[in-house]
Amino acid sequence: MTQKIAEWLKKQGYPLEMEVAQTFRQAGFDVSSSEYYIDRQELKPREIDVLASLSTTIGGVLFQVTYVVECKSAKDSPWICFPSQGSARESSVGFLARIATREGRRALIELSVNPDVTTTSLLGLPDRHAYGITNAFKENNKDIPYGALRAARGAAEALVAYSDEMQKSPEKVGYVCIAFPLVVTSAPLFTASLGADGELDITAVEHETILRTGFDTEYSVVEVVTASALPAYLASRGELIANFLRRLPSRIPNTLQDLRYANGANSHK
Repeated sequence: MTQKIAEWLKKQGYPLEMEVAQTFRQAGFDVSSSEYYIDRQELKPREIDVLASLSTTIGGVLFQVTYVVECKSAKDSPWICFPSQGSARESSVGFLARIATREGRRALIELSVNPDVTTTSLLGLPDRHAYGITNAFKENNKDIPYGALRAARGAAEALVAYSDEMQKSPEKVGYVCIAFPLVVTSAPLFTASLGADGELDITAVEHETILRTGFDTEYSVVEVVTASALPAYLASRGELIANFLRRLPSRIPNTLQDLRYANGANSHK
């Protein structure tokens, strides 16, 4: 029976969720698993696999960077990203496309005006990014990556919306959050683009940044990383986030004034 249970769990993807949570913990993040939220579009309860955060206190306010993680186990169905071609977008788009609370967005705007190496590496849009993603060899025409990206982004939006609502309550807790939607997959990851000769160029990758755009929607940035590459990814990003939070008080003086005012300061100088 225990063997049957183990086999069933593997088919459902639970080991991947546990491995991802463990990897974040080992990287120094505060982690919670299987958090529920209300889908803002369909108004239905949904579950996100992992929330992982690093935080600091600034002016009596908790400032937090949180990864909102959707895990997908799909070893037999490669995922294919489509890199953007032509003119590159400004790196500042990466700042403005992040999902954040009201005060978090204020900080992002301020940081985008005068970024440094740390903030650009963490928040800026990389020169190489993709505009779309799909899975090969689909069964029943099911687009698994699209659903995963949507779930990660929806949960991130719900997290910051809830946090903003908490700020309105009489017992509000000073809290600023920047949320990073992240999809971790056990599927092989590739990029596909046209070469100069007009032939398809298929390249294996371990990590990709997806910039989603639309006529009637805001930009959004969702990152995709393979499960095998997650430890190295977090080693790099964890250091960037730690440096970002450490330097934040001196980088956003105007935001700090607003935070002190929101927390009951007598004047807003």
